[in-house]
Amino acid sequence: MWIAENRLVEMRIATGPLVSSREVREVEFANQRWDTLSVVENTQRPGLRGVTIWVAAEPDGFSSLPLEQRSSARLATYLYWER
Repeated sequence: MWIAENRLVEMRIATGPLVSSREVREVEFANQRWDTLSVVENTQRPGLRGVTIWVAAEPDGFSSLPLEQRSSARLATYLYWER
C-alpha cells in the first residue's frame, strides 16, 4: 500500500493541473519491481477528481492479465485541484 500512497503524494504535490488521465509506471521498492496504474477521473464537482491507484508486482514472465486484475493493492480517493 505504501507504493500507492507514495504515488498519491506525488500527484498531490505536482505543479501542473490534475487532469483526467491513465498512467502506467514502473517503480522499484524493497528490491522488487512494481507496476502502478493511476487513473484520474473528473467528477460532477469542478476541481474534484476521483483517483484510483493499483499496484502489482512485476510479473516474472508474460502475463496476459491487466494490471487491475493482478494487483495486490488498490487505493481509491478524491483530490481537489484549485485552479
